[in-house]
Amino acid sequence: MAPSASKAKKSKRTGDSESPGSKNSDNTANRPWAKSIFWSAVTMAVVLFAAVAVNVLIGRVIHWEIVTGLGILGFLFLSVGRRYRTI
Repeated sequence: MAPSASKAKKSKRTGDSESPGSKNSDNTANRPWAKSIFWSAVTMAVVLFAAVAVNVLIGRVIHWEIVTGLGILGFLFLSVGRRYRTI
């Protein structure tokens, strides 16, 4: 008697042939918080530096309250977005 098709197939555990950082349907690998926060801080520093440099070059005055608020929001959204791999 031949073994049934379900017994003939070997069961595959989740992640056996996949790298640790890859995504699959059962488990979504997220980035570590420290790495996400670091790259978000670097990105926001570059963006804010560019904004300040351009504003100084064109002779405009920056309203620091707005820059602070947008910088904090940008940092938070980038951190969470990078953590959960949406950005």
